[in-house]
Amino acid sequence: MAQRLTLLFMNYEYFQELLGKRPFEAFVVHLSNGEVYAVRYPGCAALKHARLVITDPDADRIVVFALLHIASVDLLQSVA
Repeated sequence: MAQRLTLLFMNYEYFQELLGKRPFEAFVVHLSNGEVYAVRYPGCAALKHARLVITDPDADRIVVFALLHIASVDLLQSVA
């Protein structure tokens, strides 16, 4: 079961904590324009100032977007 987090503004500190969490928890980012990007592996996302960079090794693509465009985040690890 995925856990959905919706904040008024996805801030730098939130993603810094999420990306540094051990063990890593895969997550999905939902943007305000309806696009959805999964981060399944540690090291496939990077935080750069007010932007998030996500790489998808399966699709061989990189996307970059501003944190303010993130509508919600789903954590993919089951919640106990």
